[in-house]
Amino acid sequence: MSTTLSVQPTVSPTPYTNISQVIRDYYAGKPVLVRGYGELAGLTIDCYEEQTLRSLGYTSVEFRLGPQSKEVVL
Repeated sequence: MSTTLSVQPTVSPTPYTNISQVIRDYYAGKPVLVRGYGELAGLTIDCYEEQTLRSLGYTSVEFRLGPQSKEVVL
């Protein structure tokens, strides 16, 4: 069973405009601030968090930016 963490990336002062920027930063180990809900509010994630996300039961992360989306398998 796969469980996807769906997140909306954000960065200040300038928001991301392209999903490829988000993925590049994620894999570069630069923490991506995501707009989450509840306990996910203010969460930052990068490629080094994958083990932690897997331990929470997630199998992938879907980054959603307006009409663009990209899924990263953990």
